[in-house]
Amino acid sequence: NHPAFYIESEEIGLLPLNYEQLCLYGQPELMAKTLGLRNCLIQCGEPFDEAFEDALENFWKPMSKENPQDYEWFTNWLIVLKFENTTIGGIGLSGKPNEKGETETGYAIDIHYRGKGYMTQALALMCKWFFEQNDTKSLIAHTMPNGIISQKTLIKNGFELIGPEVTDDGE
Repeated sequence: NHPAFYIESEEIGLLPLNYEQLCLYGQPELMAKTLGLRNCLIQCGEPFDEAFEDALENFWKPMSKENPQDYEWFTNWLIVLKFENTTIGGIGLSGKPNEKGETETGYAIDIHYRGKGYMTQALALMCKWFFEQNDTKSLIAHTMPNGIISQKTLIKNGFELIGPEVTDDGE
């Protein structure tokens, strides 16, 4: 029952959600049934939950609706732990690459599945997919300064630590 567009490793799979599937968020039981999964409830905690809601309503839904032929660039990809057939997190991109061939990735994993290497695997799959696409040169990620675990995940996947960046609002 998995969507046709599905990439996987031995332990995990990534499912990019189209607009109709994104609209099922808030109904994890229906979403799980629709996708053929045992569970779609993800608990990441703050600040991820707030950022997730913002991305869902203000980026993923409108952009996947506007770009149905290229929705995988504008959506959340569920991270599925195959042997449990359950969703353990999400990963995605900030859109198609810009004129320099760059786009950004972001991700979060359920609090119950952290520290097991699943996000490293998911990011590896996303990187592999990204660099197989046309006009891609650089995948970028931002972390909080104290996000050491996320920084290690990025480094394990070949990312280079560039250093602190101050946002427009001074953070």
